[in-house]
Amino acid sequence: MRVMNQARCRHLPIVSAGKMMGMVSLRDLLLYDISQKDDEIHLMRAFIHYVPPSTPASHES
Repeated sequence: MRVMNQARCRHLPIVSAGKMMGMVSLRDLLLYDISQKDDEIHLMRAFIHYVPPSTPASHES
């Protein structure tokens, strides 16, 4: 994405052995990046809210 932003282009050709195989857009990369971050956030939230079974739910003073 950095290269695309620096070059101010939104689409890059995918070339293999001198033959065009397809195109990738900045939007494709952004959607992939968002989905990766969404998965990461979900795992982090689960970790933050995890209460080990041996930990009492409430502490009495």
